[in-house]
Amino acid sequence: MSDAYGANAARLHIAADNPMALAEEDPMKVAHAAKANATAYKPALAKISGFEINWSIAAYPGRAWSKLVFPDLDDNAAQAALAKAIFLASHVDRPNPAQAWADYSAEFAARLDWLYNQNFAALYLTSGGTELITDLADGHIWMGGASTATDDVTCNPNIPTEEFITTPHKNRVSGSVRATKPPAHQGSIIEDIEVVFKDGVIKEAQARCGEEVFAKLLDTDEGARRIGEVALVPCASRISEG
Repeated sequence: MSDAYGANAARLHIAADNPMALAEEDPMKVAHAAKANATAYKPALAKISGFEINWSIAAYPGRAWSKLVFPDLDDNAAQAALAKAIFLASHVDRPNPAQAWADYSAEFAARLDWLYNQNFAALYLTSGGTELITDLADGHIWMGGASTATDDVTCNPNIPTEEFITTPHKNRVSGSVRATKPPAHQGSIIEDIEVVFKDGVIKEAQARCGEEVFAKLLDTDEGARRIGEVALVPCASRISEG
């Protein structure tokens, strides 16, 4: 894949994974496989993250995923319902989706510029069970939305795109975080995550479901217990409203 990207191939990833595909597997084996895949993929990932190529990720309502979201519907109805939700979040429900994305990207860029010009020193995040202060890295920038690759072609890396992303200070994050949504990681769902940060590092961690998988994830490498990025998402976003 890295060789293909070096020859100017673009990447379109259609994601339809079953979030529970590996839920019954040995967490140690899953962690080892994930680490091996990540190591092998580094040369390709470097070209992706560096925007040496054009790329985008979009979701497709796979049957297993659809049934997890809409367990009371039959297979076809569940896929149709999830497709509708994906189309809504991705602005595909508009009469002219291409123009809708152009308008949305312009609005997104304006907000991104505003955040960049504020030069915030820190972010204070508070919600049910969360009270976190994260200083931002010196010289931090804000990213997100459409990006221009090194070939001067503009692409939207993620569909939908709603995150305004920046870099926290690696040593100055403190407080507690409680996840309000269960993330899927390597085929397992991790529910009710609660962590405590001190001096930028997770010192305490627990989860009601998938805790063993979560623990293995935190022990992946030296940086796994630190925050690599922090993102803001408008509360009026289509995903939040959905």
